[in-house]
Amino acid sequence: MALNVPKWLDDKFLGYCLNKGKDCEKIKLKSFNVSSAVPQGLNYCSLLLRVKTEYRRKDEEIVHCSSLIVKKPIENTSADYAQTEPKFYNEFLPAALEISSSIKFAPNTYFSTIPDVVVMEDLCQEGYKLADKLELLDFDHCRLYAIASATFHAVSVAVHKKQPKLVESFGPDKFFTNQKYMAGLKNLLIAGLNYMAERMRLFDDYKQYADDLRSSSTTIWNMAVDALKPSSPFNTLSQGDAWTANMMFKYDESGKVCDIKLLDFQGVRYACLLGDMIFFIYTSANYDVRENRLHDLYRVYCDTINAKLEEYECPERLTFEQLLENVTRLSSKALLVAATSYPIIRSTKYVDTSAIMFGEVDDSVITHAFDQYYDDDYCEKHLPRVLKQLDTAGAFDYVVTRLRTTHT
Repeated sequence: MALNVPKWLDDKFLGYCLNKGKDCEKIKLKSFNVSSAVPQGLNYCSLLLRVKTEYRRKDEEIVHCSSLIVKKPIENTSADYAQTEPKFYNEFLPAALEISSSIKFAPNTYFSTIPDVVVMEDLCQEGYKLADKLELLDFDHCRLYAIASATFHAVSVAVHKKQPKLVESFGPDKFFTNQKYMAGLKNLLIAGLNYMAERMRLFDDYKQYADDLRSSSTTIWNMAVDALKPSSPFNTLSQGDAWTANMMFKYDESGKVCDIKLLDFQGVRYACLLGDMIFFIYTSANYDVRENRLHDLYRVYCDTINAKLEEYECPERLTFEQLLENVTRLSSKALLVAATSYPIIRSTKYVDTSAIMFGEVDDSVITHAFDQYYDDDYCEKHLPRVLKQLDTAGAFDYVVTRLRTTHT
């Protein structure tokens, strides 16, 4: 399929990018080449392009080479969603760097003349790599994510003390919301939970929960929406879409993972703690981490956020008991993510979920999608383990108890 290069991606646009927003005439492009930055199935809501340039600066003979990542939301994306990432890079990140110049959890950016277009450094040129979404992430990778995430969360607390309006302007969760513009995603997640509930009837250990989940899927959705709202002990900015494709890793000479960069801040929101961690665990952590090392991962996050809050001179602290309470309270989100996002991510069959999320589609389209995601391979090899992980974490008991208490 031929790549559709936007008309605005031209010499003038790139000249301003490379000259930090100043006179583009001082940059003379010799050539530039545009290709897709990611394979199909890894970008759901954006156009991601890699642009390799060769250029000269005015009055210089030397030819410079640069590789850029240009990102633009898909055409039917809501304005609120499209404006979030530019605000993160142009307003929040500079404020965070004033708190600590050592903050390096996100890529550097270039000037962009188009408000909803973000231009970033190409991390591949620095040795960073995308992990394989099907392989999932071992504890060493997950540990780096927990540190980067906790650092982001902590510095957002510090920025909030100086610029509360800026931080709070990112608003509540953009995915788990009852706003009309995300009705498609709501329908997708509820359908996924219903689909998983039907499959749970096949397993003796879990069929006791199936009827409750199936008959109350919309209520469970609303539980997740409420659980993600700002709450105690304190609130932070969060990435919103923390999974394998939205982070890159660097490896040392021995092949050991040694650094991470977080990507994709379109979903940044001001909300409760641990929402990102729940999404990350049930989309990206491997089964060993989910089944044997969750508390170790939570400890890394807890220790890091407390250390960073102290470094940034913030009085807030998170106890491990408070962390576990937040994890339990987010059980409804864990169910929705495990039922919907995880089988979608594991699938090698491409379905345009962005069309479902932001468009108006017939219910049959969603049903057809889950017919593909819950194929024989997934139901035999993965679903039993995912159900066991949710059960061990107490997600079924917590949600069903809440449902039955509400009904009585």
